[in-house]
Amino acid sequence: MIPLADVLLLTATFGGGHIHACMAVEHAFKRFFPEVKVASFDFFKEISPWLAESANSLYLAAIRFRPELYGSFYNYANRLPHDSSLQKGLNLIGLNKCAKLLWAIQPQVVVSFYPAPSQVVGDLKGKGQFYGQLVTVITDYIVNNQWIHPLTDLYLVAAIEVKNELTACGVPGDKIKVTGIPISLDFAQEKNRNELLKNNGLDQSLPLLLICCGAFGVNRGIEELCREVASYKASLQSVVISGRNSRLQQRLAPIAHGANHPFYVSGYVKNMADWMAMAEIVVSKSGGLTVSEAIASDLPMVIIPPFPGQETANARYLQNRGAAVLCEDISHIPQVIFHLLKNPLELQKMRCSAREIKKPFAAKHATAVITGMLSGIHAKRQA
Repeated sequence: MIPLADVLLLTATFGGGHIHACMAVEHAFKRFFPEVKVASFDFFKEISPWLAESANSLYLAAIRFRPELYGSFYNYANRLPHDSSLQKGLNLIGLNKCAKLLWAIQPQVVVSFYPAPSQVVGDLKGKGQFYGQLVTVITDYIVNNQWIHPLTDLYLVAAIEVKNELTACGVPGDKIKVTGIPISLDFAQEKNRNELLKNNGLDQSLPLLLICCGAFGVNRGIEELCREVASYKASLQSVVISGRNSRLQQRLAPIAHGANHPFYVSGYVKNMADWMAMAEIVVSKSGGLTVSEAIASDLPMVIIPPFPGQETANARYLQNRGAAVLCEDISHIPQVIFHLLKNPLELQKMRCSAREIKKPFAAKHATAVITGMLSGIHAKRQA
């Protein structure tokens, strides 16, 4: 039997970022507002486990082999009107099962970390099948129309630029709060870099280059990039985090063995905050969570050519704010890395830029806002 909850968190595993944002908010509730009962579900797995697995496989295949198709889909979805027959038909797929989930849990607030549950819960509100509040957490530095539903009560966004985009789309400003993208509160903790380097068997006197391949390790050209970096003979140490792609980890192992400087390859890690605290530069894709984690760590980014859609927008946001260098061609990344390592003043300027825009307590801020909504609901009921 599913227990009742005050707050229901709905997310999706596509790309990994949405689920991590959801986890960050869930952990923040437990730490700062333990009296609030919280339930968390993967929206697509609740609707259909087969659909969830198939859609995720299709997503990974698209971003690996045909990213331009994903970009076309992203842009098409952005132009799709909320009241179109196609959008309504898509929402119908999850309508009944989502209604049953809401009936079982009886939440007062639903928090959505993915566009699809925002659309479906919004439609259920319109049909009178859900009377609670709907909060949408936008996990990128850009707005896609799929995030927007006229019956959403509140949007939590990454930056003022995102708020401005929403207001330009007709969303009232009082329905938007700039909290930052929720990330693990571990990124808000002070860390001793030298102690972390020592505990991980790394050289405290050498700068650390961190190369992140994403949760699923599907970035194209990553082997060529690692081979080029491994050939660098200057004072440097490199760590590659290959995610859950064990085959990629195996292919990178020979490169590490033949490197001209200390070069290590790791699989998926749970302590990314520690690795970012140790690094001088991170080379990575520009997912919303990764970007937010890097700037929370005051860590300059060199961004791998992004996938069309939200990753391109995230990368441009960071580059425009001076916290990252966006490389349109992966072959240009090594020379950018080596240039930055030789110019510490540029690196320091990028760190200062990241410090100006970081929001490491975004998860705490989000939970405080949602808890305030609950208090308002209780006050109205008592009145």
